[in-house]
Amino acid sequence: AFRWFERATEADEPEIQDLFAKLLANASGGNEEALRKRNIDLVSNLSPDDARFLAFVSDQVAEFNQTAMARYYSFVIKYDFIFTHRYKEAGFTNELPIDTMLALGVLRFERDLKMDGHQIGHAISLATSEHVRGTDIGLSRMFEQEEKLVLTEVGKSLLTALFPAQLIVTNLNQ
Repeated sequence: AFRWFERATEADEPEIQDLFAKLLANASGGNEEALRKRNIDLVSNLSPDDARFLAFVSDQVAEFNQTAMARYYSFVIKYDFIFTHRYKEAGFTNELPIDTMLALGVLRFERDLKMDGHQIGHAISLATSEHVRGTDIGLSRMFEQEEKLVLTEVGKSLLTALFPAQLIVTNLNQ
């Protein structure tokens, strides 16, 4: 409680004060994550835009947890056109809040290389056909790169401390 009070009184911005109020309210309700020193320190290091971004991420988590994929994977945000559109719609003009969350260990950036089975089958058919020898079999169409932001265990702890009603932590080990 002393740590919370010390950090909360240092915060000048209403957005950060609001996060400290959420921590206190959630801690008084028995949320152990809200009392963790790490989460108190993380909140004290945020800017108002970072605080707004955490709420944005929490909304994305809530939306993701309503999908069937939430049963199989820990939370991810596809870093694609839809995300960047929503991000801009939410009023973010640069990627500083994303960079902050990456630097603080709340999120991590991953790139996956996915193979398109249909395209691979088509390429094998073309490659083994006598009539098509020497033609481009379309290797570039067989692979797709997917970029995503993944909520780390630190991130799950922070969001559980701040937005427990929206976060249902799922992963393969449960």
